This record gives sequence, C-alpha cells and structure tokens, in this order.
Amino acid sequence: MLLGEFDLYYAGLSTSSWTAMGASWVSANLPASRQTYSTGIRARCHVRLHDDLEAALAEVQATYPSW
Repeated sequence: MLLGEFDLYYAGLSTSSWTAMGASWVSANLPASRQTYSTGIRARCHVRLHDDLEAALAEVQATYPSW
C-alpha cells in the first residue's frame, strides 16, 4: 500500500501535538496551497495522490455531470 492504512480515532487529536506535521514533511509532500482540479474542486493533498484524485474527480463528473 503506497501510503499505509489509517485506523485512528480523530476526536480531540487536532488539539494535541500528536498530529502536527513537521515543516520538512509538509514541504516535501504537500503543495504550497490548494490546487484547483478540472471539476472546480480546490484541495490540498499529498503530491503522490494528485493524479489519482484528478482521475477520480473526472470520473465522478463524467458519471454525474449535473451533480
């Protein structure tokens, strides 16, 4: 699995430092800001997922064009 499998209870984690992302990890793995995809959705996701997310969003748009 490319990015691993996640199984966490997220309630309250945002207030702890446990989920803090280091600056070096952020600069290596995330774009500087949200990117606009062909569907008009703006998102900031891991750089290795960009193409897959674009393809998934395009497939949803093709399947449900008025959605």
